[in-house]
Amino acid sequence: MIKKNNNISVLCVLTIVFIFFSCKTSLHYTNTYFNQSVDSTQITDILAEKLIAPYRDSLEKEMNQVIAVSEIEMPKEKNKSETLLGNFVADLCYQIVTEDMHLKVDFCLLNNGGLRTSLPKGEITRGKIFELMPFDNELVIVQMTPLKAIEMLDYIKNVGGQPISGSKLDFTKSTEILLKEISISDTLNILTSDYLASGGDKMTFFLQPTSTIQTHKKVRDAIIEYCLKENKKGNQLKSTIDGRIQFNQ
Repeated sequence: MIKKNNNISVLCVLTIVFIFFSCKTSLHYTNTYFNQSVDSTQITDILAEKLIAPYRDSLEKEMNQVIAVSEIEMPKEKNKSETLLGNFVADLCYQIVTEDMHLKVDFCLLNNGGLRTSLPKGEITRGKIFELMPFDNELVIVQMTPLKAIEMLDYIKNVGGQPISGSKLDFTKSTEILLKEISISDTLNILTSDYLASGGDKMTFFLQPTSTIQTHKKVRDAIIEYCLKENKKGNQLKSTIDGRIQFNQ
């Protein structure tokens, strides 16, 4: 009888111990997983916020800085031989490189596709220029032969125009006359972006140049420099359609 009771007692104890540890293990696993997941995420978010906040606040302040005031709106437009926005950017790039950097340039050629948004009338912020030119493309001077320059002129004519500066292109004239109006030298210095110089936007005439001169100046930085300079002078930004690209009517 005693033996039977002992067996029953042992069985009861083992059962209780099994249930206790089973429940404890289950609860421990569930609670640990849940709490660790939530706590680690919250801690990470808090630490990340503390680290990022000063930089974000500083960046927002910089991007919201007004660097110029525009007299007119310069919209991003397609399928036009010339635009206010294209003329504005091409002219300032030409001016920055020739007048400020004192580098020889015969002609400037950019592309409308690289200008990603319009410039509004009124205040222009630094952030708006980053929207206009979000890429880190740099200005380069591509030296090319007259034969390659003819290919360039044919390209501009066939696509119906691109942002240019330094010369006017009247396609009612012969190619030979247009070349002489751009430069009488045996080598032409064409200011463009490194993206276009590598054949971007189907500008394959830039490939295999006589040489390439690096300006180490981003297109975006040139725009910002020009805006700051004009603002310091008290001048508002402006642009005009001046007939720099003309076709047969």
